[in-house]
Amino acid sequence: MPTSPSPAARGPTAGRRTPGRRTVLTAFTALVVTPAAAGCGVRWVSGPETTPAAQRGPDDEAREEALADARRLLALALPLSPPEPVSPRAPVPTQQAVAAVVDACTAHVRALGGDTAIPASTPAADDPAALVQELAAAAGRALAAVPAVSGGMARLLCSVAASRVLLHEAAAAGTGTEPPDVPTPEPFPSATPAPAATAPSTPPGTGAVAALQSILAGEHAAVWAYGLVAGRLGGAGRDAALAAAAAHREARDALAATLRARGAQPVGAEAAYDAAAPTPEAAVLLAVAVEERLAAVHADLAAASRDDRLLAAAGVVRAARAARNWGGTTTNLPGLPEVGEDGLPLPAATAGSSATGA
Repeated sequence: MPTSPSPAARGPTAGRRTPGRRTVLTAFTALVVTPAAAGCGVRWVSGPETTPAAQRGPDDEAREEALADARRLLALALPLSPPEPVSPRAPVPTQQAVAAVVDACTAHVRALGGDTAIPASTPAADDPAALVQELAAAAGRALAAVPAVSGGMARLLCSVAASRVLLHEAAAAGTGTEPPDVPTPEPFPSATPAPAATAPSTPPGTGAVAALQSILAGEHAAVWAYGLVAGRLGGAGRDAALAAAAAHREARDALAATLRARGAQPVGAEAAYDAAAPTPEAAVLLAVAVEERLAAVHADLAAASRDDRLLAAAGVVRAARAARNWGGTTTNLPGLPEVGEDGLPLPAATAGSSATGA
């Protein structure tokens, strides 16, 4: 006489009754019909179902604020703008400064994904002082938004803010207006690094540490380069190069202390650098290139580390200002070499850096 298999041999469903087709259909009907029959608030609505609106986040709010500021600046600048491009051979300080504002803010709108058209009803005033004041306020708002947004948006806002800081300084000088202060962040609030216990949780090898190491490498290169620049220049140029070397040495030491506090070994200086400055003109170009590179790696830090956004923002502003002071062309989006002066992405072959998300 055959014996029945044990429950273990029959598998995990042994002893369970498989529901029949009628039972399954009855249960499905109950799930669909019972809520309506019980009056649980389910009702039929004619027409297509409405798709819920996407939830807004900090990036949306920051982008809209930055776009509104750019359009407001355009509305203030356009009435002051000359009808024809200003000739470099016949500089007019006010017109040049205002033309730079129009060009940069148009690029900002494009980079932020907005429409560059200015509504005809936008109020505007022929007031250079109002333009200078608004540039400072808009720069401050962009900097204030950096800590709360995503990495890519933080990188873009650092660049937009730095551009507005430089525009506000140039517009104030060009229009003879007293420039208001822009509350730019301090990269290193104190000379003493934070204890390791309070340092951000960024173990060696993470994107944040890698970005900090890139900046430190740039500071090493800057200290070396400015020594060379000082040797090629005389007078005020030499003094400026020596002061820049001292400032970069201080930044280098502070970064090294920050990395050690996070358990990382700071990268050292190269034995030699592939750069030359045989003439004073080449020395100045080298100084500009060093600062533009530092602006880019600081912008990358904004994308890589939320904990280091203040350092990143301050670094982009500081490097962009230094590049301008050495005679470099003030770019519309400093620190973003992959974006053109029109605010649109450059072809991949010509982009020197790519955004990093965080």
